Amino acid sequence: LSQLHPGDLHLSVDLPPYTLQRLDLHVPDFGNVSKQVTLQQEKDFIAACGMPLVWIPDGGFWAGKYLVRQSDFETVGGNNPSTFRRPNRPVETISWESAMAFCDKLNQYERKAGKLPQGYHYTLPKESQWSVLSADANIDQAATSRVTTFSSTQDVGYSEPNRYGIYDSIGNVWEWCLDAFDEKGDHGLRGGCWLSSTEHFPSADTRNAGGPKYADQFTGFRVVLVPN
Repeated sequence: LSQLHPGDLHLSVDLPPYTLQRLDLHVPDFGNVSKQVTLQQEKDFIAACGMPLVWIPDGGFWAGKYLVRQSDFETVGGNNPSTFRRPNRPVETISWESAMAFCDKLNQYERKAGKLPQGYHYTLPKESQWSVLSADANIDQAATSRVTTFSSTQDVGYSEPNRYGIYDSIGNVWEWCLDAFDEKGDHGLRGGCWLSSTEHFPSADTRNAGGPKYADQFTGFRVVLVPN
């Protein structure tokens, strides 16, 4: 900007994940000029690793548009423990400990790339946050065995998005949550999976749980980006 010629300028400030800001600026013949810009953190964006993030206005945080995909897990974590191997399917056979370790690596990855918003970090959603981001997800259109019997996971984006633009918060894989489920040290699992039947998954509010090391082909996760 030091070599700009005097006159009126029309500038755009685009710094993901902040909302695009436009401003007018007059550069005088001599002297300095400054302009204060207020950035708003309400913009959906794509992380450096390729994961799309959606702003959840009713929660004040971002959430993964999709379940963590096998391609995301390989990019950040360097391996793929899944049983049903396809890059666009959700990573599964994931324990709570493995999901948390991935979040730590993701924070390092995004910080190094300069795309970790200041004052925020990636983690698993609390059950209360999961309930907010899941919102009005349609259980009858989800990848569960309530209506159609499935024999494996499906590509992410199988269901229609909810009002926030979140896909597959119901079905495909159970999603690990951050907080403890009970005094034994289990953690909550929400959303059901591809094998969930009406008998075992009667409603979208159905809860499940597992120990921190528990993992099978029914468990996966979604990340959220929340204030420190």
